[in-house]
Amino acid sequence: MTKEVLVSVCGIQYQNGEADKTETITIGNYYKKNNCHYLFYEEVMEGFSTPVKNMIKFSQGQLSVQKKGVVISNMIFEERKKNLSNYVTPYGDIMIGIDAKSVELQESEQQIQVRVEYAMEINYEHLADCSLTIDIKEKREGISFSL
Repeated sequence: MTKEVLVSVCGIQYQNGEADKTETITIGNYYKKNNCHYLFYEEVMEGFSTPVKNMIKFSQGQLSVQKKGVVISNMIFEERKKNLSNYVTPYGDIMIGIDAKSVELQESEQQIQVRVEYAMEINYEHLADCSLTIDIKEKREGISFSL
């Protein structure tokens, strides 16, 4: 797969019988080293001009999301393991608990997909059951992309 990629990050929170979906589509950089995949991309949060820099590291059964900028966090998703992370926002800090049920990786020459199913806690109380899907595709010549 090429270094420059098209990235889609889709998260769904299932809470009180309703689904809340968020999706980010952007250009990023992808590397693979020592059987670990690395994805780097930036996102802009509404109301802020400074982008949040994201680094996602993943392999079969494990994924970590590190954010730096307006938001600071290091969230770890490991199958059948609960991890805690401090999520720092401009509005205050939140303690997030992530209890990953599954972390699945599918890989081909042109595409990689990571799917995570997990339960999320906020300040030690269950908030929602969630899914996270990350699609990484080769950025092809002649295809333009703008935000």
